[in-house]
Amino acid sequence: MRAPGRSGQAGLSQAGLSLAGPSEAGRNLAGGPGHFGPGHGHSRGVPGAGQRERGSVTAEFAIVLPAVVLVLVAVLLLAAAATAQVRCTDAARAGARAAALGSGEAEVAAIASDLAGEQAQVSVTSADGWVVVRVSAPVDTGPLGAAGLMASAEFSARAEPGSGP
Repeated sequence: MRAPGRSGQAGLSQAGLSLAGPSEAGRNLAGGPGHFGPGHGHSRGVPGAGQRERGSVTAEFAIVLPAVVLVLVAVLLLAAAATAQVRCTDAARAGARAAALGSGEAEVAAIASDLAGEQAQVSVTSADGWVVVRVSAPVDTGPLGAAGLMASAEFSARAEPGSGP
């Protein structure tokens, strides 16, 4: 005689649930032996797990974003300063060459200002057959607001014989 409530079958179906024997348990729940439920270990089967992962990605992004922006601003400031420095160096070299060839101080200042920018300050001195041109200009930081940064350069040239006022 059989025990009450048990059939000779390996599994019993009650209210839509499958209560199978050991050999059929894996197949009924996950589709085959060795599988342990929907998603095969991924978070798709756990309600809310995807939202937690999205939330952690958002939090990590919120932490990293200010650092990335800070590095970007620093790179832009460095590029602006390097550009201003190169312009001042070129202006001082061109001004010293013009002064060595006998151009007047106003003409040398105009040449240097053309290369370094309108806000550049140019000074020309000469002593012992040498001409020295100093150029300084503010670094254009645009909307970054790093006011007060200055680039400067100095160039010397030997005055050409027979030149000069």
